Amino acid sequence: YPPLLLEPLDPSEPLPPPFAARAAVSGVRFIPGFLFTRAGEPGEFVQIKAVEGLAAPELGAELARQLKVKEGDALQLMVSGEGRHRLLGLTVGRVFASGLYEVDRRWVRVPARPELAGGTFFWEVTPRTRTDYEALVALRDGLAPRFTLLTLEDLNGDLFASLAMQEWSMVVVLSLITMVAGFQVLSRLLLDFRERERTLGILLALGMTPGRLAAAFFGYGLWIGAGGVAAGLAGGAVASWLLNLSGLLRFGEGLAKVYLVDRITLVLEPGHLALLGAGGLALVALASALVLPRFFRLEPLEALRFE
Repeated sequence: YPPLLLEPLDPSEPLPPPFAARAAVSGVRFIPGFLFTRAGEPGEFVQIKAVEGLAAPELGAELARQLKVKEGDALQLMVSGEGRHRLLGLTVGRVFASGLYEVDRRWVRVPARPELAGGTFFWEVTPRTRTDYEALVALRDGLAPRFTLLTLEDLNGDLFASLAMQEWSMVVVLSLITMVAGFQVLSRLLLDFRERERTLGILLALGMTPGRLAAAFFGYGLWIGAGGVAAGLAGGAVASWLLNLSGLLRFGEGLAKVYLVDRITLVLEPGHLALLGAGGLALVALASALVLPRFFRLEPLEALRFE
């Protein structure tokens, strides 16, 4: 689960007990710096994340690609503090890919050391489970004013606002598509009724009640609709899996800078699938129900003359 940042008003303030019990915690500082391979070579302005307990420096995948370095390569890191510049030597221990473009493009994680004592101190809190994450976020109001708790949404407000707008846009588009599908189901059921009108008249003449005919037709519509809904959900799940596997939903550098992520991963939530399935069945049931009054208006003699 995404880490939380806990900023103490006083850096000497001890960590609240619930955080140590529910998450992995480490002290971090964020410092601006400049990273390059050797003197005379182009470099990159970076966000340094000094992490207590980190074994070796780590670079974002996009930053490593820009600098053309890999694990084991040597780098030079320039930081400013106390009115002068410091030059630190680093050896890349790991290249990471977080999926967030700005993190992979700008961030360098390094072990905490005295030369990197500047910047604001935070506790980086990584919850172990979803329940732990929700429980820790719920403590936010009770921590003030001694601590400020920051979530991923707080740190990337513009990104999540744009994603929320796109999500609502997709809801509108999918609702329109669903309405069209509903009319298609209704037209198909009406066509089936017209094609079977003579048969229905024969059954009425033989003594079958309109209610039993209507119930049978309603069950037929639900059966066909349930099959279509199940096939659509299964097809969508397979398509999502194939898209994730192929990596087609990946942004170029230009779009990645706009959306702050370099790829989109499709996640199937059981609750969403259940909601879609229930909505599809409700739509089919409504379309079937709209046809039922015709059974009670059907006259056997008129139906037998139907060609």
